[in-house]
Amino acid sequence: MSNKIKLAYFGTPIFSVELLKKIIYEGRDTFEVVCAITQPDKPVGRDQKITACPVKLFALENSIAVFDEINDDVKEALKSCDIALVFAFGHILKSDLLRAPKYGFWNVHPSALPAYRGPSPIVFPMLLGDSESAISLIQMDEKMDHGAIIAQEKTDIPLDILHNELLTKMAQMSYYILFESVKKIATNSLVSTVQDEHKMSYTQLLSRESGYISYEILSKLLEDEVLTSEEFPEIIKIFMKKNPAVSWNAPRGKMLLWNMYRSLSPWPGLWTEVVIDNVKKRLKIIEMSFNESDPLITQVQLEGKKPVSFVSFKAAYPVL
Repeated sequence: MSNKIKLAYFGTPIFSVELLKKIIYEGRDTFEVVCAITQPDKPVGRDQKITACPVKLFALENSIAVFDEINDDVKEALKSCDIALVFAFGHILKSDLLRAPKYGFWNVHPSALPAYRGPSPIVFPMLLGDSESAISLIQMDEKMDHGAIIAQEKTDIPLDILHNELLTKMAQMSYYILFESVKKIATNSLVSTVQDEHKMSYTQLLSRESGYISYEILSKLLEDEVLTSEEFPEIIKIFMKKNPAVSWNAPRGKMLLWNMYRSLSPWPGLWTEVVIDNVKKRLKIIEMSFNESDPLITQVQLEGKKPVSFVSFKAAYPVL
């Protein structure tokens, strides 16, 4: 390519910074980032301090123009761009924007589309114990994660990997998929493939309650029992109800507990409720250790207390 590809980058959270870093540092001869579009500054932490999102902070540090709302200036900037690249922007984009850049909007989605469309594409394959996933690069259209697939590359999900580790790995992988796809523009060899709607599944938006597991069910998992479908944690029940064509056999209890921990950490986290001195309190599972035969809870935190080892907790409060 004789000229650089001009990009508008739509992203918000910290893992989206990983891809933007690659584009700026490794792709400086291929890409020019015209602007970054992020979510507005929000109150964060106990003191609710107004804070810019990670993509905005990184873009400003690298002298990239930033917009935290889609206004006329953004629409004008998009007309000068070849591609608008979206990775975890966190907001639905209106259809009138999608045709503004020369080659439209491209979306990086960390799942093997059409499987696991929606807001939690890494959580659910880990939660359900899938051994692999994929990075999908799609041409965005008006429907969520529905557009034609420009490129897709599989990646393993090792049993011992945690959610944020896999997310960072996939964010970095996505740069090379983008780079190879952009090269095809110059040779007119870029081909996209319509998604097979018969293979689609949808994930749900997580909330604080998504990490809840009842005391009774947690006790069964720690005894390595296999749960019945009526006993599945609510997050799994909701997914199965939403996707009746998906078949899933629950693993043994300790492995299911590990899959819940690694997919839901650090947020919303895995937690239960226990009764201490006739008072119901939240108990967070802060840390687990993994070996294939016997995943173990190693650290917990009782509501109002500091984190302690699970052994110490059980000695002090023999409720589990």
